[in-house]
Amino acid sequence: MPAKDPDERRLIATVAAHAGWAQTTDRTARTEASRAVQWRKFLDEVDPDRVLDPDERDRRALSARKAYYARLRLRAYQARARRDYAAMAELLDEPPAPFTGTGEARAS
Repeated sequence: MPAKDPDERRLIATVAAHAGWAQTTDRTARTEASRAVQWRKFLDEVDPDRVLDPDERDRRALSARKAYYARLRLRAYQARARRDYAAMAELLDEPPAPFTGTGEARAS
């Protein structure tokens, strides 16, 4: 019977992923197709019509990839800050002030 609870589904998927990676002898080969698709996405983002010099296109795609991962890191940082801010407010038994995402609370 399939799991209906999202937490249980997540655990089942985690177990399956780890089991799959445990059986993988060549991790690079297993992820090659995915990495190629992602790289094409960045190439398409910076030069969809392929008019740039290939070296310039690669430089721009590399910057686009760095920006993508930097945005992910920023979002993770902001999520942790919101979580930590709410936890601290709960510990202090005070309603939290609105969170601005900048590390400072805004006065209401």
